[in-house]
Amino acid sequence: MEDVARLAGVVGLWAAGVVCAVLPLPLGGSWAGLALSLVLWSAIGLLSVLLLRPLGRPAALAGGMVTVVMAAFLLNWVAVSPRLWFQTHRLAYEAALEAAPGGAGYYGSDLPLRWRWLTVDGRVVDMDGALFFPQWYGIPDDGGGYFWSPGGPPSGVDMAGTPCQHPVHLGDGWWMCGLR
Repeated sequence: MEDVARLAGVVGLWAAGVVCAVLPLPLGGSWAGLALSLVLWSAIGLLSVLLLRPLGRPAALAGGMVTVVMAAFLLNWVAVSPRLWFQTHRLAYEAALEAAPGGAGYYGSDLPLRWRWLTVDGRVVDMDGALFFPQWYGIPDDGGGYFWSPGGPPSGVDMAGTPCQHPVHLGDGWWMCGLR
């Protein structure tokens, strides 16, 4: 019974990591958000190994390895390589584009729950015919992210107070702006 409780505890830790990865968080997409995610997944890995250690070395090693694999897929590393992040998740962005709600507003409309992890706040912003998928917002007034703008570059489009300058073409109507 104790072994089952240990396994349930590890599964619970992994579930908490998945929930934190899928929910849009205020620091998502930033270096601070990446650092917090690394701390979270490191703690999940350590606790998984400690919980599984009494079951033997192979079980503890397996728990640690599964945590590393999960973290590799679930960390929001857009701050490290925004172009590669987009290319890796392009199909998800295109699916979110199809499901994006209509309507405008300064901070946009909520994406369906399954696509909220693609933006910093779970929203997409309709700006002059371009859809903005924000990856970060600064204080007091700037941001950056991906645009779906099939009509051309979104130069000058507002990103929470800062105009998009020097957008980078990602192909097929997609652009990134305010990301390095």
